[in-house]
Amino acid sequence: MSPPADLFHDAKLKIIWANEHIRHLNALIDRFIQSDFCSLSVEEDPNTGDNRLKFGLKEPIPPVIALHIGDSIHNLRASLDYMQWEICGRAHLRQDQHTRFAISESREKLVATVNGGPVKTSLPNLAAFIIDIIQPYQGGKGDPLHTLHRLDIADKHRLLVPVVSVVALNGVNAKDEKGFKLINCSFSVIGGPGQMSFIRSPQKIHIESYGKATFDVLFGEGEEVVRGQPVFPTLVQLSQFVSGIVDQLAQKFAAVTAATS
Repeated sequence: MSPPADLFHDAKLKIIWANEHIRHLNALIDRFIQSDFCSLSVEEDPNTGDNRLKFGLKEPIPPVIALHIGDSIHNLRASLDYMQWEICGRAHLRQDQHTRFAISESREKLVATVNGGPVKTSLPNLAAFIIDIIQPYQGGKGDPLHTLHRLDIADKHRLLVPVVSVVALNGVNAKDEKGFKLINCSFSVIGGPGQMSFIRSPQKIHIESYGKATFDVLFGEGEEVVRGQPVFPTLVQLSQFVSGIVDQLAQKFAAVTAATS
């Protein structure tokens, strides 16, 4: 059966509000990337002879970007707790400051948490659905929820400040000391974010034009579950995943409560 139209309405509003933050975040990232925010130079790697691109920020990433990252993450995590609150309310179960949607480090911890809560007693089929189908624990089908949970905890203590990485350079013009020229060349990142092997040459390279740089804004050190992943696509994927979970649980909750009424 189809769930009631108003089921998990407030949880869905939190997802919509998270998406507003994500949309604003993307616009702020684009604006920052289009500004004159960085300096580029080339230095020789003494160990390999590679000419490596040296990238530096002229100004820090605006703090509002980190604030939107945190707000989008918190609203997505809160949507799950709103959903759990409504489940308990509609089922006439206890609601208090400890009411939250369980997300755990392992299946064993999740089972202990869910089985120790009010949903297990009154709605055992829904509890089993959360444990066996949703699997909101590290390494389970719901592993993205564990990632979201970890990021939300981190944001409670500090700003999630991203890093900027050069992805590619296009339209580069250069020449070496002997006059050998490279015209309209393209270079891509190898070996991880920011590790760009630019030009290998026994001669010193003079860059006449850096062309156009392509950048990524990535999660940085301290966010190990997503370190090195692009911020905007990662948040979009988390939002889509959470929205799917809310829809799944709406269908299951409607079916379970219809069968017990």
